[in-house]
Amino acid sequence: MGIPYDPYIFSDQLLENAWSGLQVHQPILSDSGSDECIRKIGEWLNACENEHLRCLRAPRALQNDSLGHLTARRVIDLGDPDNIYPRLVSTGSPVRRWTALSYCWGGRSSFITTKANVEQREQIIPWASIPATFQDAMTLTHRLGIRYIWIDAVCIIQDSPEDWLAEAEKMGNIYQDARFVIAADWAPSCDSGIFSTRQRHSLAIDVDLSIYETSHARQKIFVEKGSSQDFTSHQSDPSQWHTGAFLRHSVLESNSRALNKRWLNPTLRRAWCFQERLLATRILHFTAAELIWECKTKIDCECGIRHSSGNTLKQNLDNTLERLAAPDHAELASSRTTASKMWWNLVIEYSWCNLTFRSDRLPAISAMARLFPALGTYWEGMWRQELPLSLLWREEFLEDPDVQPSLENEKPTAPSWSWASALYPIQESDWSHDQITTEVVDVLAPPSVDPKTYGQIYDRSFRLRGPVLGGILRYIPDSWFKKPMIQLRIVLDDGNTAPGMDFESSKLRFHADHRLSFDDKQGAITEMEVTCLAIKSTISAEHGRVFDCLVLRLSAPGEGTRVRVGMATCIDSPLESKSVFTRVSEVKIA
Repeated sequence: MGIPYDPYIFSDQLLENAWSGLQVHQPILSDSGSDECIRKIGEWLNACENEHLRCLRAPRALQNDSLGHLTARRVIDLGDPDNIYPRLVSTGSPVRRWTALSYCWGGRSSFITTKANVEQREQIIPWASIPATFQDAMTLTHRLGIRYIWIDAVCIIQDSPEDWLAEAEKMGNIYQDARFVIAADWAPSCDSGIFSTRQRHSLAIDVDLSIYETSHARQKIFVEKGSSQDFTSHQSDPSQWHTGAFLRHSVLESNSRALNKRWLNPTLRRAWCFQERLLATRILHFTAAELIWECKTKIDCECGIRHSSGNTLKQNLDNTLERLAAPDHAELASSRTTASKMWWNLVIEYSWCNLTFRSDRLPAISAMARLFPALGTYWEGMWRQELPLSLLWREEFLEDPDVQPSLENEKPTAPSWSWASALYPIQESDWSHDQITTEVVDVLAPPSVDPKTYGQIYDRSFRLRGPVLGGILRYIPDSWFKKPMIQLRIVLDDGNTAPGMDFESSKLRFHADHRLSFDDKQGAITEMEVTCLAIKSTISAEHGRVFDCLVLRLSAPGEGTRVRVGMATCIDSPLESKSVFTRVSEVKIA
């Protein structure tokens, strides 16, 4: 029987000659709340605040008039340096030094501030009543000599919609300007705690180096479990995913989302925590395996392997914002292209994150949207200046049960044209084109719309004008590959099928939105009339003219408003032939 893990061998100091190839790092301490770990955190913080010029001089991504003061209405005061006496205080006078906690609620937390208990908490918050994650965050803050900490469940009156909306607008600045953010990455709930006892996976071996060295010194080397050659064979034992050096240091990489979607570090897969991490100037990760320090300058870790700038989404964002702020990047079109690429990278990563309430989909990324003024006017997750091309987003097709949406039956709380209405993660889209064939004619929004808000959801709709054709969607509940299938047929104005665009045609590729539903009448094949609106066209040497279309259905019988149900790519015809998309019409989409 083979060993499922490649052994990982390292030393705690640099060796010479034949041993010089060994990686140098320190064994992980068993207790993340030990004095040694707190001392290491203090060293990281001190080095960042005094030596990292990028962290000190980086432009503040979210500008306001606070000059680094805490903008929240309330903060937790931990009391004098000798003892912790937590109480909720108003921030009438400037608060400059605070930490902020990024964590998983673990469902609907019972330890929240309400209208009924806010006055009592302004007197004292009984220590015994505080959940373990909050206690550990307060203890860490206090041990580092910092007096204040901001925790959303405590500092926002949770049963006051007015207070929640006002404070949610400030969250970006709260995390950006905190002295550092404490990320309880491994903890699935506020009752789990932050400090943990880590299993020692390193075995120390005393080695005689005399066969390589003139001196007869002996030296310790360490053997640790490496990464598994076959991750899937160990999915049933989540603890094994925390051990290997590769997995331990990949948790912050943008391409590690598939790992984090399973058991690793629940905070990294929560939507609210996504922007909290990316906005923080400094963030301390309590992962399942070790402590990781992440700031605008570098990533550092408890074992000492990572001393680099890294390639994380956070650092890619920081690099982009620096380029956008640079004087030589003032040309509008170039700035907009750079900002747009970064925004959609964020949206794709964010769409993999989980929410307890679908209504939080846009509020939880609203602070990120404020980073991109170059993109213009923001509407429910989309940018006015990128329409209509940005309407061609599409969802991933996923069968992995670990990334199935948890809110499928909840009513969507974003317009169908916005990616925020999707139930599944978003794919990268191809916006290349030779011609944009549709234009936005009018925007219909209620008079209460406030252009300065980024997290609000309004009943906004568009009138689009472009080439249209009818279509039929056919739902087959039990197809030849033993699962439901949806096919598209394009219909001409005379009722006939467009040449080569029948069901099962290779000239049509339909991508259904997962919200699309049919009335499954006891397994019968069902059909639905739709409208295909051509958004853009490209010229292909192989196929000729190719259109990318929105596929729309009526929102209700007898109404003229349509909603999105998917998108389709149609190989129209050779260039010398007449296009089937000849009729131009206005379509209202909500």
